[in-house]
Amino acid sequence: MRRLIAVTCIVVTAAGTGVTAAAFGTGSSPQPRNVASETAAGSASAGKTVFVSVCSGCHMNLGSKAGVGPKLKGLGLTAARIERQVKNGGGMMPSGLVSGAKLKNVVAFVASIQKK
Repeated sequence: MRRLIAVTCIVVTAAGTGVTAAAFGTGSSPQPRNVASETAAGSASAGKTVFVSVCSGCHMNLGSKAGVGPKLKGLGLTAARIERQVKNGGGMMPSGLVSGAKLKNVVAFVASIQKK
């Protein structure tokens, strides 16, 4: 039942934000590259946009409130730990929701809320 809720949450979030099936690894459409935001560390401000469109359905209020997913703000997570979780998933979180520059950016955003 929990898995169904998580999947429903993701699908509803994706439908409301225009995320394509390719973002979930179920399609073969290439994702457009945003070369300007592809930095080694990522952009927290660009990551906030990604977080709102992909993650906030489960991690409520920009990660400061638990939803289907846990509260993320202030947990002391490292960027490496955040990146592993997003890439590999775990628990109710599916793997590979974002990749490339979007992954770096969302990692930068979630890392930035660890200090607050």
